[in-house]
Amino acid sequence: MKRGGTKTAIVTGASKGLGSQIARRLRRAGFHVVGYSRTSPNHVDIRDSSQVSRLAADVLEEKGKIDVLINNAGFVQSLSTLERTSDEDLLNAFETNVYGPFYNMRAVIPSMVKRNEGIIINIASKSAIYPVPKLAVYSASKSALVTLTQAVAKELKNTKVVCVAVCPAGMQGTMRAAVYGDENAKEQQSTGRVANIVYEIVMNGTASGTPVSQGSCTVIRKDRVEIREMQDE
Repeated sequence: MKRGGTKTAIVTGASKGLGSQIARRLRRAGFHVVGYSRTSPNHVDIRDSSQVSRLAADVLEEKGKIDVLINNAGFVQSLSTLERTSDEDLLNAFETNVYGPFYNMRAVIPSMVKRNEGIIINIASKSAIYPVPKLAVYSASKSALVTLTQAVAKELKNTKVVCVAVCPAGMQGTMRAAVYGDENAKEQQSTGRVANIVYEIVMNGTASGTPVSQGSCTVIRKDRVEIREMQDE
């Protein structure tokens, strides 16, 4: 999984927070980074499959390859019990956290398989493994993303295209603050810490020095990193 040199990476949700940090580190390492979000000048809505397909096709036409895909864009609703969760929040959670990564993977995997090389990192959440009350649809959508990651990893097992999930615990930033408040957000791990580990996976195939295998889920807490291997049975 070692990477370097002139590579091309797509990073979603790259206008701020974790996505911005990841994109910055990859650019420093010499990657050509195509970073986009719904609010960035390079506007692409990952919930729209046609926009996603068009961007991937444009990148492939210009650069000839996509080496890395990082599905980072995410949506979390405000705290609410299940019976008070709106249809809109349910749809936003799944369209952003599951459909978007699906559309991106579907768009880039054929070219990666053809070259027999590539890395896909899906940014899920610790809540995918340890569900959070009053964030049921968010937890469920991130759990679905981990399952999607592992199913795709099994489809790719006879290739050199790697598909893994990263599941951070709470991070500092506006998303956490919007749900739990500013004081709680300040107590969480930095997005820089998580970005460093994502970068390490891309460059070395390790997380905090431990090898990351196909289909695994790397849970990043403030004080430790846990790699959960994909289960075959």
